Amino acid sequence: KQYSKGELAGFAEMLACVVNSLSNTGNEFNFHDVLGEIYMSDEVHGRSKWDNDVAFTPYAVSYMMAKITDVEIPERGYFTFCEPACGTGVMIIAQAAALKDRKINFQQVMHATAVDVRSVFVHMTYIQLSLLHIPAVVIHGNTLSGEQWSEWKTPAHAIGLWDARLRRDFKAVGLPAVKKAIELNQALTQGSFNFQLNGGTNDEASGRIERPSTLRSTVSTSVLKKR
Repeated sequence: KQYSKGELAGFAEMLACVVNSLSNTGNEFNFHDVLGEIYMSDEVHGRSKWDNDVAFTPYAVSYMMAKITDVEIPERGYFTFCEPACGTGVMIIAQAAALKDRKINFQQVMHATAVDVRSVFVHMTYIQLSLLHIPAVVIHGNTLSGEQWSEWKTPAHAIGLWDARLRRDFKAVGLPAVKKAIELNQALTQGSFNFQLNGGTNDEASGRIERPSTLRSTVSTSVLKKR
């Protein structure tokens, strides 16, 4: 689509509004889920037929959970954070805020991996984590089926050389340990329950078509026999 000059100017103004909302005077971050709050407002939410099952966690709840968790930093100097259904990345934002409140540099000690099946949420998460300079890889994919269509690395991920750091520690753990973890995960997901997922074609992955992910779980016959 060819955008008009007015539309292009509007994009710049919207980006400026998001930047200002996530910034405070004195070069301080203003941690909150600005895009999530806008999306869940009456003006936006419900416009798409796929919004029926969407309900983002409020920032206050996410922040409370981050404070309760009170993450300890491992000896290697950082921890990894995985959000398998990230929405707009509010859980990651709240964790960064909780670390900053403890006078800990979240840009050095936390790396996040965020996944969502809807491209619009992936884009919103990437924008917010990039502007807050949170090291992260945002993936457009399906956590349950393992499908992955695109990958977005934040500037903080690149500047912090996180590819090298994660690769180094991956080698330190050792391939046998990784294989064992993968086998355990497969046993847990394929044992008692058989999860079947519908949705997720290449067209949907590119963002041309949005389609909700519907999960159906069927208890295996072996479990029923035991009962």
